[in-house]
Amino acid sequence: MHIAIIMDGNGRWATRRHLPRTAGHRAGAKAVNDIVEAAARRDVRTLSLYAFSAANWDRPKSEVSALLRLLQRYLLTQTRRCLEQSIRINVIGRRDRLSPTLRRAIEHSERATAQCKRMCLRIAVDYSAQYSLMEAARRSLAGDTRAPEHPAPHERSPRAGALHDGRSSRDSASRDSASRDSASRDSASRDCTARDSVSRDSTPRDSESRDCTSRDCTSRDCTSRDCTSRDSTSRDGTSRDSTSRDSESRDCTSRDSTSRGGTSRDRAQFIATLAAVDHSVDGPPEVDLLIRTGGEQRLSDFLLFECAYAELYFAQTLWPDFNAAALDAALADYSRRERRFGQISAAPARAGLG
Repeated sequence: MHIAIIMDGNGRWATRRHLPRTAGHRAGAKAVNDIVEAAARRDVRTLSLYAFSAANWDRPKSEVSALLRLLQRYLLTQTRRCLEQSIRINVIGRRDRLSPTLRRAIEHSERATAQCKRMCLRIAVDYSAQYSLMEAARRSLAGDTRAPEHPAPHERSPRAGALHDGRSSRDSASRDSASRDSASRDSASRDCTARDSVSRDSTPRDSESRDCTSRDCTSRDCTSRDCTSRDSTSRDGTSRDSTSRDSESRDCTSRDSTSRGGTSRDRAQFIATLAAVDHSVDGPPEVDLLIRTGGEQRLSDFLLFECAYAELYFAQTLWPDFNAAALDAALADYSRRERRFGQISAAPARAGLG
């Protein structure tokens, strides 16, 4: 089972007690220890915690610095504890904007717990699902699935240096995004030009084959247009043996019936690229249950791809007060739900929408 938690409410917890927000984050870190152990005892295989989002860079410099120091201290003090309980640590998200000291702490924790099997603890730091998806798409178009641990200077965002000091700005973030979008459009344009050129120079048989496997054409369109074209060509007398024609027809039918869109091969390749972008060691694994504390009811750019079929649970409890009993309440609610994944319910039909 994969549980993901948006740990919300540290600041409000502190404010209600007339304490600085950093005191709320320290209390939240203690709650992390309790929930990690509770999840492991309940045989949860993967636990993903939203520790620091890409949007959190826009918080006051003092709070950003405190959060990152708290994360580094957690890794230094809890790695041995995780090792003793066979809990593997995996930090997901960008690393090029983190300090070298924090990156070294992350790498040490991941290496030290790499052989742990009981549970995988995934901590999201400088994480944005939108960025991850766009970057994975860009790499897929460019044919680059690598995940460089230390990006070259020209690959770093213009605001990277400022972020180390907590002086982020949405304007520079917008420039980063615009630059990436422009590069993606240029790459896509070159790919389309190349495909058009090849299509004009190739034989009809080669052209049909490429059209059928093109990512730009949906499985349903591919089935209807290409299979019809091949049947028409066959009637016109073009030599092609029946075995080849039957095989291609089965290929088109298979692509049309692939679940959740695209071919299984395309999906597997994209998942591998997304895992490389996120530095994910297992994944990205689909989320079964997403819990958000603090009373808010939104995903906040967390694991959007992995949460496609997740059950959502929103707790009013602020994160520092979220304990094993609260986790049990969420699991009890989850156990009463029926997960159909778009299929028909196995239970007798009831009135209303099914």
